[in-house]
Amino acid sequence: MAIPLNQFLNQMSTNQLRTQNMYELEITTGYPEIDDVFQHITMYAEGFQAPNRSQEYIDVGFKGFTVPVPTVMKMEQDHSLTVRSDQAGEIRRAFLAWAAKVADPDIEAGSVFAGDRTFNTTACVRLKLLASDMQTVIEVIKLVGVKVGNVGGFSMSNNDSAAATFEVSL
Repeated sequence: MAIPLNQFLNQMSTNQLRTQNMYELEITTGYPEIDDVFQHITMYAEGFQAPNRSQEYIDVGFKGFTVPVPTVMKMEQDHSLTVRSDQAGEIRRAFLAWAAKVADPDIEAGSVFAGDRTFNTTACVRLKLLASDMQTVIEVIKLVGVKVGNVGGFSMSNNDSAAATFEVSL
């Protein structure tokens, strides 16, 4: 059956397409001094991909016929985002401070690399998907127990006026 143009137009007027900028990001680490810096992370986050999920199967044969049987579900564990660096460098330092909570890297102060290696359920990233009014949150994708894997460097140049960015792996 062919779908007429007016049906398509009606559908687009009630459930329009999602554009990539229809989101807000909220990061909570469980450390108030770091969380204060991340209050405005949406203004600096350039991109974040929602996690994927996959279902694995094994083949079970019966009389020459193969039946796929579901086994385990896997969810993506590694996430990255591009962050536009603020002029004062507070956001990058906050990510570094968050990473330092896991294994204290303060060698100068005599660190023995002790840190909080527990599963921190207060550390989470919320990807809030917005409605067309760009205010109403219609879905929240919540990642729990997040830790920083890598805080990338950023390049500076006298020949370019683009915003300095750095990558963060969570």
